[in-house]
Amino acid sequence: MTLKQKMTILLFADVMIAIPFFIVDSLLLKATLILIVVYKYYYFFTKIKTITRKTLSSDT
Repeated sequence: MTLKQKMTILLFADVMIAIPFFIVDSLLLKATLILIVVYKYYYFFTKIKTITRKTLSSDT
């Protein structure tokens, strides 16, 4: 997955998570949403391999 693809997915997911974050008054739910966002970034940048355009074009 390229860095551009990762950033696009992460941005979309962040917007979807931000909506309930600002609407809900529950502190517990807000903390849970923050933990989800932190884990999402951890997973995307440590577990999913980032490929460059050069690597992508040399494979084909």
